[in-house]
Amino acid sequence: MPTRRALLMTMTLGPLAETAGAAERPLRVTYPRMLERPESAYGYQVLQLALRRSGRPAGLRLGRDLLSNKQAWQQLQDGLVDVVDNASAGRTPERVALVPAPIDMGLGGCRLLLGRREVLERLRGVRRIEELQPFVFGQGLDWTDTRILRQAGLRVQEADFPSLLRMLQGRRFDLLPLSCDEAYAFLDRGREQAPDVAIAAELGLFYPYPRVFFVSAGNTELRDTLLRGLQAAGADGSLQALLARTPGIGPVVTGRQPLPRTLIGLANPWLPEPLRGLPPEAYHPSLRPSLRALAERS
Repeated sequence: MPTRRALLMTMTLGPLAETAGAAERPLRVTYPRMLERPESAYGYQVLQLALRRSGRPAGLRLGRDLLSNKQAWQQLQDGLVDVVDNASAGRTPERVALVPAPIDMGLGGCRLLLGRREVLERLRGVRRIEELQPFVFGQGLDWTDTRILRQAGLRVQEADFPSLLRMLQGRRFDLLPLSCDEAYAFLDRGREQAPDVAIAAELGLFYPYPRVFFVSAGNTELRDTLLRGLQAAGADGSLQALLARTPGIGPVVTGRQPLPRTLIGLANPWLPEPLRGLPPEAYHPSLRPSLRALAERS
């Protein structure tokens, strides 16, 4: 008899037909070797889990060369690597297809607000997006987040990622939104250059922006295998268990690091179409009220 969780995952992510003869030939899967996404990062760990839980024999290996994120995307399009995990940006190349299942419970779209302490004092009582318009937000160069913030009527200053914390301390802008799984570690690493900066405890932002797997556009075999594996891992709780023991995102998943009480929801017009139909149950429980509020406003 299927468990309630198994039935829920089947309903939320949809049924997936078994691939004929899938057990006869092992898949060969190459993941790019990247400094910013090492084997210890949860993207690679979730990939291993999804392949195991798919029921399809597969051999997973790292690429030979050390790549930047941009180079990894290019190699995915060229068929030199098979899968990359990334936030679901709106500029997906035509030769790449996404696997429509969040690997981070949608937490990548939850943004904590870093700011100087006197600025954070000004956030007390803020509950609506219009009340954030007097503030200037910092973001990295060419981030999709910048477009999301600007379409919500907020002012944004862009800069190289390594410069953002120093510029925040230097009053070049007021607030720096970063994903909830990286904000604390980022601030800890840069504490010396930003002694007056802290993280807002009561207020944050949320927009639908889950991290997903991308495969080459024609590789439907791998896409279906990963989707089936993610469905199974979500249904039996092994995905949640893996995320719970992963540094950064683990404390958020387990509730040891509470999210802000108020999350102001922003629309994401650049969310890829395959992810627009995901129900709130595909996201972390803390995000579902904001997600429902966004759906009511649209």
